[in-house]
Amino acid sequence: MPEQRLRLLVACGAGAGISATFNAPLAGVFFALEVILRDFETQSFGVVVLSSVTAAAVGRAAFGSHAFLHLPAFGVASSFEYPLYALLGVLAAFWGVAFIRAVAAGGAVLGARATGTCVVNEALFPPAVPAP
Repeated sequence: MPEQRLRLLVACGAGAGISATFNAPLAGVFFALEVILRDFETQSFGVVVLSSVTAAAVGRAAFGSHAFLHLPAFGVASSFEYPLYALLGVLAAFWGVAFIRAVAAGGAVLGARATGTCVVNEALFPPAVPAP
């Protein structure tokens, strides 16, 4: 089976699974296209939409349209919480950037081990002493 066809089938299955589990067909489509296929081709879009909508319809017919996750009610007790949420967002952004850099550095190190070279991405780890 060609690799492109296999990727499309995996994307259809993942999109359908998310659509049926969370009762959200659009979320399943966009997850499959962005994360698995990483492109928005017309042919891929139609097949993924068809599988996601079909899975959502079968899921609703089998389990009903009630929510899968029951979340507790959320409320803000005072306006003092808003700056704390903003600070939490900034901290999460820094942790996200650090995580992405760590994953990229790990991939660079593992890729270097596989090819026998020892090249580290200078964008991730700039040299402490500039080269002359």
